[in-house]
Amino acid sequence: MNELVVILMAYLLGSFSLSIVVVRARLGRDIRELGSGNPGATNVLGLLGYGPALLVLAGDVGKGALAIVGARFAGVTGMMLGFVASAVVAGHIYPILFQLRGGKGVATAYGAFGLLSPWAALIALVVFVIVVWVSRFVALGSVLSMLALPAILLAQAAMGATAGWGEPSPIPIVACAAGIAVLIAVRHRSNFARMARGREIRLGDSRHKRGAQ
Repeated sequence: MNELVVILMAYLLGSFSLSIVVVRARLGRDIRELGSGNPGATNVLGLLGYGPALLVLAGDVGKGALAIVGARFAGVTGMMLGFVASAVVAGHIYPILFQLRGGKGVATAYGAFGLLSPWAALIALVVFVIVVWVSRFVALGSVLSMLALPAILLAQAAMGATAGWGEPSPIPIVACAAGIAVLIAVRHRSNFARMARGREIRLGDSRHKRGAQ
């Protein structure tokens, strides 16, 4: 019962969208009706600039990490930590506090897996940076890095590495990471549709700076 409560709390934590709160406070508008319509740091960057975007990014990463920290203090271990990570990401994507219309979940996933498996998260982040550096498509880097994460975790498992924080068996964490990767990929389907039509805005484009992504 304690583990189920922790998972529910992780979902509720994920449901709090700092981007919606920040943009409402600054512009009096719903970020989901502005720019790309995505309540995430990239859209905030185009709408409000680097300061608010970094604040939102830190908040999204932080709630993923906080969910894992809270779960560990509550005595949650093993595969249940993977469910906690899944719950906080699902909360970000489908927030009950904001009509189930949330963000893409990538930063929150990094926050959670940064504690569950720091090296895997770091390698996935390198994948993200390389892809975005070459393509300037944030969505492409996000999805490829998340798809790489379970593969990296699986490689660690084959080498006998831990999932992080001393967990002896990372295999359940791999399964949860794979589920999260699929969910995030599905959440980015509109981005890939725009890429196919040549309408996806690249990072650094003038239209992106005006929040028109």
